[in-house]
Amino acid sequence: MKTNNDDIFKSIIELQHTIMSAFYKRFLDNLDIPDQMNQTHIRTLHYLAIKGSTPMHKVSKRISLEKGSFTPVAKKLIELGYIVRIKDANDKRISFLELTDAGKKLTDGIHKLHSQYVEEKTKVLTGEEKELLISGMNTLTALMKKCR
Repeated sequence: MKTNNDDIFKSIIELQHTIMSAFYKRFLDNLDIPDQMNQTHIRTLHYLAIKGSTPMHKVSKRISLEKGSFTPVAKKLIELGYIVRIKDANDKRISFLELTDAGKKLTDGIHKLHSQYVEEKTKVLTGEEKELLISGMNTLTALMKKCR
């Protein structure tokens, strides 16, 4: 059976929707988000907690926002004291975003809740199915990196 680009496209859209719905969107919908913040702020903090200090343009790309749309998100998180902006020593056009201690404390709490949420969602899977899920996600990640 020959796979065409339309099949790949449909599979990507379905996979993205399924993963976001099952493991992230429903979690965020039920998360008690601090005042003055929204899900985009939480996704930004989540990304920085995982990746560490990251150029601002890369953070915006990873959370699927244009740089101009992301700037107010970063400014709000800076204003709230959850992140800092650090200029690159070699290239002043590049700003890195980094979690503050307050940002780390907030994301640590969210990660703990998210871990419990994922554990609850995957409780219906056998140990073998969980291993298959992890293996499949690792395979997809590796294949997608080749497509960049």
